[in-house]
Amino acid sequence: MVTYTNSGGLSKPTTGEFSGTWGDVANTNFDLIDRLVNGTSSITLTTSPYSLATSDGALSVGQFLVITFTGTPATAITVNITPQDATKIYFIKNTCGQTVTMSQGSGASVTIATGTSKLIYTDGLGSTASVFDFTSFLSMSSPTITGGTITGITDLAIADGGTGASSAATALSNLGGQGTITGAATTITTADLTVSRALSSNASGKVAVATTTLAELNFVNGVTSAIQTQLDAKAALASPTFSGNVGIGTSSPTAKLHISGGSLHVEQTGTGYGSIELGGPSGGYLDFKTPFSDDYDFRIIVDASAYNLIGTGAVPFIISTNSTERMRIDSSGAFGIGGANYGTSGQVLTSGGSGAAPSWANSAAGDMTLLGTLTTTSGTTQTLSGLTLTSYKLLYVFFSSVSAAAASYLQVSGAYQLSPSLPDQTNMVSGNAWFDLTTGRFVSTTTATTAGTATASSYFGNPSITTSSTSIAFSWGSGTTFDLGTIYVYGVK
Repeated sequence: MVTYTNSGGLSKPTTGEFSGTWGDVANTNFDLIDRLVNGTSSITLTTSPYSLATSDGALSVGQFLVITFTGTPATAITVNITPQDATKIYFIKNTCGQTVTMSQGSGASVTIATGTSKLIYTDGLGSTASVFDFTSFLSMSSPTITGGTITGITDLAIADGGTGASSAATALSNLGGQGTITGAATTITTADLTVSRALSSNASGKVAVATTTLAELNFVNGVTSAIQTQLDAKAALASPTFSGNVGIGTSSPTAKLHISGGSLHVEQTGTGYGSIELGGPSGGYLDFKTPFSDDYDFRIIVDASAYNLIGTGAVPFIISTNSTERMRIDSSGAFGIGGANYGTSGQVLTSGGSGAAPSWANSAAGDMTLLGTLTTTSGTTQTLSGLTLTSYKLLYVFFSSVSAAAASYLQVSGAYQLSPSLPDQTNMVSGNAWFDLTTGRFVSTTTATTAGTATASSYFGNPSITTSSTSIAFSWGSGTTFDLGTIYVYGVK
């Protein structure tokens, strides 16, 4: 019997269930997973209470991960999470204008004021289930606050890194600062200082405006050790040396040289070649990736055993010249010329001479191609269909121990005899027939084997099987069924 997951209601069928409808069940499960992992929903609240339900084996609003409550209810809303034994996690945003209380059982609940958001979870303990505010447990060592108002805290003590005050003047006093500089420069309290200059002490130890500008002083912002010592440790610009990984466009390089967000250009401005050399004790390789996180999608690798071009995807390997595709090898190994032109079975590649591309062509006259095989173990007629005979001159048919379920003789096109008559089903026909596709005539030489005795006969006819024919049919003269044997049909050029 089918069961369901506790939190999301996904179907867990047993062996043999949902025969013929498994695809529907699987698709519903995938939709449920999508809602549980990434799903968002907007719910309009009107009256209290509201049931946020999760259904087993079906899509329901309780399966969304992120929910925004909207609407304009007149009073506060209680949202009951069901079923009570389901453990759930929700990101809740309340914009309905009223307080929303999230509840599951008789245990704790979480209240969300309008205009705020919370991350909550339920314990699924049945009738006594509780809802918890996960955001109230968060501990952050270095949060960044970019706006808004902080509420619910008192003045932070100096011992805890604060000022112990709620105003700038009190904070300055608590920290032991002076409200006014009282140095010898008497104009400091009554006139502006020179713009963007640093302050220093003069020869008398009094406050003075330094010649160093604020911009110049900022150049040493963040310096934690002697600048000259740092400069002395740097390598010459003409031949820099580095240890570890070097990143260009990234602060977290994963290789000796890691370039992110750009390209690598190698240009030889003098004589000779620009070059990139790859090698090592085992060889060298160059990888191409789409996306970059792949191991590789195309690799050029050289080692002591071979020079390899390796593609991992189901796409062709293409070679072009003069901006035109010349040849390709597709993912199955088929060879194409001038695009996806793979020729037909039996064709050969023919040179076009100097200055011309090669092309596919039919092989030399006299070649024989197996067009099909008929296994004659049942049925009154054996037909080989889907033939294309325009490139052939003859059809060659070989009969291998073909027998009937009753006495009869073998024929083609329902009228033309190909073999001697067989007295019963213990006998068989072997031999061959040639069809001239230009004239439509045939000649056959077949042997009927009866009780160990072989009787050979020849037959002629005009069943009009020509190069325009698309099928050939064999049957028994009395309408009986085939019993054993095989018929092979070849095209001869």
